[in-house]
Amino acid sequence: MDYRATTSRTLSVLRLGQLPKFFLDRSLGRKAVPEALRAAGWNVVTLAEHYGIPADEQVADTEWIEEAARRGWPILMKDKRIRHRRAEIDAVVSHQACCFVITRGDYRQPRWRGASSPTRQPSSPLW
Repeated sequence: MDYRATTSRTLSVLRLGQLPKFFLDRSLGRKAVPEALRAAGWNVVTLAEHYGIPADEQVADTEWIEEAARRGWPILMKDKRIRHRRAEIDAVVSHQACCFVITRGDYRQPRWRGASSPTRQPSSPLW
């Protein structure tokens, strides 16, 4: 059975049991965090993997936000100042991007080693 999620620009099809591919912002790094998430069963692609090195350093945030949204990839980013960046906010809204934003500046790589499986229920509520 197919489960379909649509937006005005994209059609994403997820089969039962298939995990979404998450797009990781450059703020989460190229190696340690992606490797930790993959080890926990996450399907991720980094900015560097998608655009190549060193091109990943030149891609505007608004461009990769649009690209990830177009592909139906939920975005993981660490950016405590995103709420002050009008261009990025506008890109998220206009392209209907699904974003998970870590706003704690002290949230470092070692904590990602204990990342839960994306299919596991959280141990505590998010509210």
